Amino acid sequence: MTISPCFGFSDTLSLAQSIGIVGTMVLTLYFSKRQIQALSSDTETRVLNDLDEKFHNMAMLAMEDPSIVGVIDTFD
Repeated sequence: MTISPCFGFSDTLSLAQSIGIVGTMVLTLYFSKRQIQALSSDTETRVLNDLDEKFHNMAMLAMEDPSIVGVIDTFD
């Protein structure tokens, strides 16, 4: 006695719907991961640019008034 896998039309549609939902979830997770990575990279770039700007401003202050170097340089 063998059981043949006989699917009706509604079973086939239900299976296709389930596959579609899972596929949509996988695509959503993939693209959201890429978006998070891009956001992380943008944040890192912004932080590095801010630090560079602050360092540049400190260097400009040190060139304008050399006595400030003693405050900035705390290596003893």
